[in-house]
Amino acid sequence: MRCFSAILVGGQALPPAVRERALEAGARIVRTYGSTETCGGCVYDGAALPGVQVRIVDGEVRLAGPMLADGYLGDVELTDRVFARDAEGVRWYRTGDAGLVEDGVLRVHGRIDNVIVSGGINISLDRVERIVRDVPGLATAVVVAVPDPTWGEASVIVVARGDVLRRSESGQLDEARRAVAAQLGAHARPARLVLVDQLATLHSGKPDRETIRQAVLALR
Repeated sequence: MRCFSAILVGGQALPPAVRERALEAGARIVRTYGSTETCGGCVYDGAALPGVQVRIVDGEVRLAGPMLADGYLGDVELTDRVFARDAEGVRWYRTGDAGLVEDGVLRVHGRIDNVIVSGGINISLDRVERIVRDVPGLATAVVVAVPDPTWGEASVIVVARGDVLRRSESGQLDEARRAVAAQLGAHARPARLVLVDQLATLHSGKPDRETIRQAVLALR
């Protein structure tokens, strides 16, 4: 891996542990951000490539530049909604991702629509999940939302049995809750930890969050 000048990683957030292992192995990792609508990655390690513009509108990441798709085949309404023009006529792609720009560096927090309201407080499940995945034994965990009779909504950690460490479920849940509370506050702590034989995935290899969520609901 050291023979490559750079290894581009995209598709989803890069776990810090994986990045550290790559650096220790002498591999130069570059995190890329983009989508099908932008012909792939167009922001490298938080910096926009030449010709690419980034801005944040109401907390949402928007991108502009020559790499944007023309639109969605046969769906003019969706095209007009996702690819909006500003007062100067610049065409912007509404990513649906929450983020901010600090010192010229784009930081993406997760999907805007992957937010729950628990006890009247907005909680980003993507942020909770990133923290949970730093807990030993939970690197592959998925965090999903479930109804809660007290708070309205709550989050649940779901992980494959074969990936967890040989210790009690309650111990791992407690460690994850402490980590989340330390970074986001006590209100964001996951309510439960559920072990499954295997996490459902999409054709892309990413977790099938809706199928996982439905499986958790079926256990209630």
